[in-house]
Amino acid sequence: MTNAMISRTLKRLGSLLLLGLVFNACNDEADSLFDPDFGYDRAIPVVNSIEPSTGYLAGVDFITIVGENFHPTADSNRIYFDGQPGTILTSTQNLMEVRPAQVSGDDIEVKVAVSGAEQFSEPFSYVLNPPLLVPSPDLKDSDVANATFTDLDGNVYVHILRDGSTIGIQKIDAVTQAMSEFIPPNNISVFNDLLISSTGEVHTVQTKNGAVFSWVPGNSTRWSPKYIVGFTSSIEEIEYDEYGHLWTVGKSPSIARFEIGNPANKELFPLGHEFTTVRYFDGKLYVGGTIDDVLQIYTFDVDANGAMTNGQTFYTMSDFSQQEITTIRTMEIASDGTVYVGINSPVTSENVDGSVIYKTLDGIVQIAPDGSNAEYLYPGIVPGNIQFMFWGQDEQMNIVRSRTTIDVDAEPVVVQQQGIQQINMLDKRRAPFYGN
Repeated sequence: MTNAMISRTLKRLGSLLLLGLVFNACNDEADSLFDPDFGYDRAIPVVNSIEPSTGYLAGVDFITIVGENFHPTADSNRIYFDGQPGTILTSTQNLMEVRPAQVSGDDIEVKVAVSGAEQFSEPFSYVLNPPLLVPSPDLKDSDVANATFTDLDGNVYVHILRDGSTIGIQKIDAVTQAMSEFIPPNNISVFNDLLISSTGEVHTVQTKNGAVFSWVPGNSTRWSPKYIVGFTSSIEEIEYDEYGHLWTVGKSPSIARFEIGNPANKELFPLGHEFTTVRYFDGKLYVGGTIDDVLQIYTFDVDANGAMTNGQTFYTMSDFSQQEITTIRTMEIASDGTVYVGINSPVTSENVDGSVIYKTLDGIVQIAPDGSNAEYLYPGIVPGNIQFMFWGQDEQMNIVRSRTTIDVDAEPVVVQQQGIQQINMLDKRRAPFYGN
């Protein structure tokens, strides 16, 4: 039999088989693919409003969708923000709590689909703001930022290494975002902390140095050691209180307290612990580090005379169940007493379209004002390994993430570069600051 004959025979058999299927379908409606009585059993969903009405942050927490004809089972609904799916947390027929997608803009198109409804809802326009911003377009992607500070006018000060060399401390204007030199490159190139005091002096500490250095804008030509803890000490961070004192903590056996206007008036509080961060809030000095061999946030009462008493645990980091924390890097406090702690962050990986993507786990833990509980700040969004953190103007908080690498097949892979970003903190504001 020729190939042509085989082909014709197969076609005849195929025709007879198809005819048999149609015949059987006509005689057995239960097996038919066509249902003449089919119809959509749910009404088309309607979005009437979204709360908060003024907009929200992309990918953060949840927003409330108010409307009609939603499915009371969350998994039977779908929501899209400019075509990107959001996450539906809860649902009733008229309300849905939704985590928005990580897209941002002033005119994001929101649409809802419901299982059993013929069409999407009519598009609803909404504002989604990015939770993370770079504070100035003058910053390069390759710039390495370390110590940062924001003054009471919202101007940002940050020390920057560009192409391997220091370009000094740069000032980023709060209004124009323009970056300009504030303190030129000098003999100090690596900073642990940076603050501007109420007298206008810039204070900083240098790695492995037991002194607080001072720079007077317009007068200084070099950094001068002004507040001496002891050259066998290493200061990690500094802080001011409302009584005109400067406090230092570090890898030394003492917390040091100075009178800003009289550096000779100092007191050392020998505690035998290693602290990495310090903040003052509402009559208390908050310190973070290893205390009695336990990684924790600890508080002391302080008064106008600079006395430090009543030390007690505020939060033990081993109580945080979402990650094992081995290092407290930095800390910030909101006006309502919420404490934010920058932590070490291990690297995780995921497979995306056949490629392995590495990223750090979340880098900021927020602790309730009474220390009763803690959770991540903006899970899945805030980068890991936060090295510096300082509150800016209004709802902005500046962070410096540190460089993170991982060895893959004996080759180093850069997971994240060191750089500065601003976090939109929504309804949170900075606690009172007693510098400039």
